[in-house]
Amino acid sequence: MVDANRDMAKPPKSIQVAVSQQFWRGELTCYMRLHLAFALCARTSWPAAKEQQSAIQAFVRSMPASSLPEALLLLSTYLEAVIYQGTGELDHAINLYQSDILSIHSYRKTPHPSHLHLDITLLSSLNTLLIIRTPKHPQHNQLPSLLALLEHLCLRNPNRQIQSAYHLLTATTPSSSTILVTKQALQSALQTATQSDNKQLMCMVLNFMSWKFFRGVVGEQAEKSARASQALAHKCMDALWMSVAAGTLGNTLEAAGRIEEARKERKGGEVTASGLPEGLQVAMGRERDDGDVVMLDDGPLVVGDGA
Repeated sequence: MVDANRDMAKPPKSIQVAVSQQFWRGELTCYMRLHLAFALCARTSWPAAKEQQSAIQAFVRSMPASSLPEALLLLSTYLEAVIYQGTGELDHAINLYQSDILSIHSYRKTPHPSHLHLDITLLSSLNTLLIIRTPKHPQHNQLPSLLALLEHLCLRNPNRQIQSAYHLLTATTPSSSTILVTKQALQSALQTATQSDNKQLMCMVLNFMSWKFFRGVVGEQAEKSARASQALAHKCMDALWMSVAAGTLGNTLEAAGRIEEARKERKGGEVTASGLPEGLQVAMGRERDDGDVVMLDDGPLVVGDGA
């Protein structure tokens, strides 16, 4: 009679095989955590995103640098920078964005870099632009050269979301560009964001368009634009842009003489903004004092959350 237990028993593994399988499981778990963490960042769920980041970092620190996959190191470092930026710790964020692993300048010196490496360094540079775009930022003078460097790399990139982000930044970055150039950039940003179905980028574009072109305007089109921006912000579940959209709609309603409705919208935006990370609220107040674009009279302005 055949010994069933003996037949079903797994063959013994060597220590080397067991360690390799354990590393593979840990790496796979990290990629799943990264996917979840970036989704949480897009919804401004920063505490939950930090929990995932801490677990990823613990695994990364436990592995020898020589055996750590480039993709995991790139994505985990970028995630850390995004969380810093999204919670208002802009100095820490820009230090990481300009570090050797995420810097576009380091990428250009790397032999045989991967497509992932390029995309992550481009995203890091675009987020750097969001931080240094404030006129009083110490690195603001680097803005024109960085924009010029990114133009070729972003617009020829097959990833339409990167193209859209670049168009949006060129439209919102302080410059001597004409209104026509700004409109063209925003139209390109909205078109590419729509083609890639990136609702967060669409939300950012529509909110800026409402602020830029319908500020103080009375009419049905102005209100439709503001309400469309607000609806998209709620669909994205992004607290920052929900508060921005509430302020924009409040301003539109006030211009039309609908004071009570405007007060209600603004109040809702203030309540939403009060739930944002304290560091972000401080950073937003500092950027407002520096003369950056403000979309809410009493709330947050446009700053990048890294999404």
